[in-house]
Amino acid sequence: MPKIVDHAERRSSIISATWRVIARGGLANTTTREIAKEAGCSTGVLAHYFTDRADILTSALIAAHRGVSRSDRPERGRCKGSRSSSAVHARSTSLERSGTSGGSD
Repeated sequence: MPKIVDHAERRSSIISATWRVIARGGLANTTTREIAKEAGCSTGVLAHYFTDRADILTSALIAAHRGVSRSDRPERGRCKGSRSSSAVHARSTSLERSGTSGGSD
């Protein structure tokens, strides 16, 4: 019997793993092998959900932006664009200060 997989959950799990890898080693050092290892899957599974490394990173950025947009909703009517980018910057700055960026920027 074939394994039943929640594709949205698997994709989300891979994106979360991507952010953990980026936080540890920086964006430039993030490889599909590291992402797959962190996600507990093979690079073949990554290829099933994403076309390449750039697609994974773009999807992770879009997911982060959506998360910030959701958390920023009450203020959304007052500020357009800059508020969301300020929130992303604040989040990434707090990660750097907490030492989770891996220090290799």
